[in-house]
Amino acid sequence: MIANPTAAGFTVTLPARAASGAWVSVKDRGTNANAILIVPSAGDTIEDFNGSTSNYAGVSVALNTQAISMDFIYDGTSIWYRVG
Repeated sequence: MIANPTAAGFTVTLPARAASGAWVSVKDRGTNANAILIVPSAGDTIEDFNGSTSNYAGVSVALNTQAISMDFIYDGTSIWYRVG
């Protein structure tokens, strides 16, 4: 997904109950530091920077730098892993 938060920041929710191996990529095409918050669906988690998911249910990951992107892959049960 190409996202443009130039007018205002917003939230992107990762798909619920995605198939194992589902891939989502979010690219910030904004021209300022407005944030794109990426959140898991209810019951899912996003892996943190240290590989832990124990405290990350419902916590967002922010893209707030112009032209940065982040990729996620789903394990088919409840965890979105950041892969890029």
